[in-house]
Amino acid sequence: MTVDGDSNRCCASFEALAERAKVLESSDSADEALVAWMQETTEFTYRQRGIIALMMGAIEDTNSALHDSCVMLRAAGTALLTRAQAEGKARDDLSGAELFDLIAALAWLREQPSHAARADHLFTLIADAILTDSSGAHSGGGSEPGTTAPTETAPPPAGSRRMNNSIQQRTPE
Repeated sequence: MTVDGDSNRCCASFEALAERAKVLESSDSADEALVAWMQETTEFTYRQRGIIALMMGAIEDTNSALHDSCVMLRAAGTALLTRAQAEGKARDDLSGAELFDLIAALAWLREQPSHAARADHLFTLIADAILTDSSGAHSGGGSEPGTTAPTETAPPPAGSRRMNNSIQQRTPE
């Protein structure tokens, strides 16, 4: 994998994810917008096998061909997170940089054959840990009464249990 060859292809997708975040910023539900974007970004990084290591290095390396795109992507996620936090729908002790790290970790886990089967469940656990309920408390783990626990089957991630309906309303890439 060459940085120069992949950066042109990836940057266009990074830009699409940043644009998607802008669209989601105007959606009715800040928490659903955040989780949808997290899911789409995790799926993108998973599809671009090996890009996680490049992204994690590039975000800190101003000389990297991917630096500006990674900074743009982190800023897009930070805007969605900040909106959700302002509305009391996401925990306020999480930064945009930490959100970026969590997405990278989730994508990396999906790349590992021994962990891929648990990727959906782990995504749900992380999303639920980020979100708060209407009282501002952390959502916690586990399923809500009357729902089934997440399955440990195939990609793409199902997202948070709150997202089952809204995920289907994605815009094309």
